[in-house]
Amino acid sequence: MLHLPTFAQRKLSISGHPRPARHSRARQVVSVTIATTAAAAGLAGLVSQASNAADPNATYEVATIPDTNFAIPAGALYVANGGSDSNPGSLAAPFATIHKAVSVAPTGGTIVVRGGTYRESIGGIRKKLTLQAYPHESPWVKGSVVASTLTAGAGGWSMPFTPLCGNCYPSGAYNPAAPAAGLPEQVFVDSAPVTQAVTKAAMGPNSFFVDRSANKLWLNDDPTGHTVEVTTLASALTIGGSAAGTAIKGIGFAHWGTVYQGGMNVAIMVSAPNVTFDSDTFAWASSRALGVYGANDVVTNSRFLNNGMNGVTAHMVGGFDFENNEVAFSNYEQWSITPSPFAQIAGVKITHATNTVIRGNDFHDNSANGLWFDQVSADQTIVSNQVLHNTGHGIAVEVSGHTILAGNVVAGNGRDGLKLSGANDVEVWNNTVVDNGWAQIGVYEDPRHTTGAATSDTTNVRIGNNIFQAGPNSTKYVFYSMDISKPKHFTTLQMVSVDDHNNFGRTNAAALKFLFSTQASLTTTGHYLTLADYNKASGREHASTNTDGVSLNAMFADPANDNYTLSSSVANAMTAPATLPGAVAAALGGPATPTHVGALDTGQPTGPPPPPPDPTTTTTSAPPCTT
Repeated sequence: MLHLPTFAQRKLSISGHPRPARHSRARQVVSVTIATTAAAAGLAGLVSQASNAADPNATYEVATIPDTNFAIPAGALYVANGGSDSNPGSLAAPFATIHKAVSVAPTGGTIVVRGGTYRESIGGIRKKLTLQAYPHESPWVKGSVVASTLTAGAGGWSMPFTPLCGNCYPSGAYNPAAPAAGLPEQVFVDSAPVTQAVTKAAMGPNSFFVDRSANKLWLNDDPTGHTVEVTTLASALTIGGSAAGTAIKGIGFAHWGTVYQGGMNVAIMVSAPNVTFDSDTFAWASSRALGVYGANDVVTNSRFLNNGMNGVTAHMVGGFDFENNEVAFSNYEQWSITPSPFAQIAGVKITHATNTVIRGNDFHDNSANGLWFDQVSADQTIVSNQVLHNTGHGIAVEVSGHTILAGNVVAGNGRDGLKLSGANDVEVWNNTVVDNGWAQIGVYEDPRHTTGAATSDTTNVRIGNNIFQAGPNSTKYVFYSMDISKPKHFTTLQMVSVDDHNNFGRTNAAALKFLFSTQASLTTTGHYLTLADYNKASGREHASTNTDGVSLNAMFADPANDNYTLSSSVANAMTAPATLPGAVAAALGGPATPTHVGALDTGQPTGPPPPPPDPTTTTTSAPPCTT
C-alpha cells in the first residue's frame, strides 16, 4: 500500500492537446420513468418517456447538431424549407428537397442545407459531393412523418400504417425482457420517445402498438395538442463507390427504422473511399446508425446518440479515422449482449479492419461494449478516449493484432475495463482503468483460431505505466488472465511479455480478495492476494506499486463526476513511469517519458481538439425563400 504524503500540486497534462471536460459539451441527458397509471394530462408527461418497456428507468440524451460555420463556395446549390424543387436552387430560390439537389448537382459540387426538418430519404450519392449545413443552422433529415390522421377509437387513437418489418431478427439476438427490441417502428411525442408494446392488450400509458394484420398504428394516449412523429423510412442515405471524396458536414439524421438483418440495417451506408463526416449527428436509428465499408473514411466531431443497436458499425475497412466524437446510449432497444453467435452490439463495432485510428472520443452510457474490435482486425491505434459507464466491456480487442491502447480513461463499465482476447502484439500504456464491474484488465487466450497479422494467439502483450484500481462496483480480480481455449496452450507469462511500472489497487481489499488471477500453468490457476505475492510467483511487476485501501476520492479529483485527474500526492507516491515505446509516444503526441503513470491529462480525452470552423463567405442574412 502507498503511504500518501502531501506534495505540491503539479501540472498533469503533457499531451499538448487541451480538451474540454466531459460535461462541458452542450447536452441534456434525460432520466426517465414510465408512468404506471394513466395521467389526467394524457401525453403531457411524455417529455421524459423511455422507448423500451424493458428499462423503466432508461435515460437518453437530447440530440443536437454541433454548431458549424463552413465556407460556402461560389456556385453552391441551396435547399430550404419553403423552397420548391422547381426552383433553380439558388440562395433566394432554393430547392425543397435534398434529393433534388443531389440529383442535379455537378460532380464536386456543394449543397448547402438551411436549418429545418427534411422528411425524406436522400437516396444514393454516386458522385463526389459536399453536403453541408448553412452557417450556424441545424438541418435535420428525418425518417418520420408527422401523424395528422390519428382518430379516436376503442382502446386508443389509430392511423393507417404499413409496418416496417415483421420479423427481421434472429430469436437468439434479443433479450426476452425487451420483446419489442426487434420491431423497428418508432413514435415520438413532442420529440420524446414512446414505448412500443408487442400486443394491443399490453398497451398502457405512453405507449403505442403496430397491428401488423390490420396495417394500423395505435397510440394509447390522446395526441391532441402534441406533435406526434412516426418513423416510416429505414434508409437516409447511401454513398456508393463512385462518390469518393464526398463530405457530409453539420447535418443531423434521426428517426430511422433500420432493422437487425435483411432490408436496410444501417441508416447511412458508406462504401466509397475518402468520405468525411464532420460535425454531424446520428440519432434514433432503431438498429444501427452509420455503416462504414469503404477505405480511408473519416468521422470527426460528430455525435451518435440513442441508437437502437450500434452507433457505428465498420467492416472490411482500411484507414478508418474516428476522432473527437461522442457515442452514447447505443443499444437503447436493449438487445441481448450475452455472449453468443449473434453478439455484435457496441457503441462502435469494427471487424476485419486495418490501420484504424480511434482518438479523443467519448464513449459513454452505451448498453453494450463501448468500443469493440473483432475478427482479424490489425494495426489499430486506440488513444486518448474516455470510455465511461457502458454496461459491457469498456474496450474489447478480440482476435485482432498490432494494437496500441494508450492514454485512455476507462471507468465505471459493467464488465472488463480492458478486454484482450486472442490479441497479439498489444501495447497497453498510460491508461487509467478504474471501478469497472469485472476485471480492470483481462488478458485471455481465445478459442477462435486464425493466422496472419491478427492471429488468435494472445502473445506479446506489453503493459506499462497504467493505473488499475478496483472500486466499489468491481467484482472480479484487478488483473485477470486465463486461457479459455481447449486444450489450453498458453500461460499468462507467455501471453504477456512485459508488465511493469503499473499501479494496482482495490479500494476495499476485503471485498475483493485476490488482486491477480492468472494462468500459472496449462493445468493450474494462480490466485494472488497482493502485488508482492504476484511478484514473488511470476518475477514480474518489480517496479509497480499498490493502492489497496485508497478510495477513489483520495486518488482522483472528482470521480463522481468522471474527473479522473490524478491526485498529486498519489501520483508522486506511485511508481515512476517507464519510457514509452516509440510508436506509443508518437501516438500520444507527448514526450518519450511521461510525467506519471495513468492517463496523461485531466482525465479527459487528449486527442487533438476539433479544428476551428472554416470562415463563411456569407456575412449577411439570407433572403427569404421564394417558390
